[in-house]
Amino acid sequence: MSSYGDITPKTDTEKWVALACMLWGVALFAYILGEVASMLTNADSQRTCYIHRLNVIREQLADANATADLKRKVIGYYEYMVSKISSYRKPILV
Repeated sequence: MSSYGDITPKTDTEKWVALACMLWGVALFAYILGEVASMLTNADSQRTCYIHRLNVIREQLADANATADLKRKVIGYYEYMVSKISSYRKPILV
């Protein structure tokens, strides 16, 4: 019968190996959790930057008394360029 906890380290060497494995597991978990948090924070900051720049473009077009057709073309071009650039930078999750 081999269930959780029925095999325990008995010698000092086995205890040190078990301790090292546990510490390695904790460090790996912390690293993965930190990377996920970093990706989420980075994605949110990129979205905020995109919205800010889009608002600046809209303000500039309003100040220049641009026609509705020109506004549509400029904003469409900006969105196209952002999507083209961000498609190269998308992280690959494995």
